[in-house]
Amino acid sequence: MKEKYEESMLYYANPQYLLREIAGDFILVPVGQAAVDFNGLAAMNQTSVWLWHYLQSEKTAEDIIRAFADEYDLSPEQSEEDVNDFLKLALEHGLILKHVKG
Repeated sequence: MKEKYEESMLYYANPQYLLREIAGDFILVPVGQAAVDFNGLAAMNQTSVWLWHYLQSEKTAEDIIRAFADEYDLSPEQSEEDVNDFLKLALEHGLILKHVKG
């Protein structure tokens, strides 16, 4: 069963990662404590770069799913699946952070 993300949570890009373009490829470069904890680089595809930019401010999962569907002309179901996959992986690696609304 796919993980659902709580409506009470806000998600945002971890400010300890910088998005850089190198030779046409996009990567996240850890800085500060993240450089010690992550020990590597994160390769980003076109859609993950869009999500990274979108998450420069706090958003609910519903906001992300809706905006992603609009940007890529996806069904709500496909957008939800793609966004949930991205959030799961990005949260596991500390690339995206979350906190309770309010």
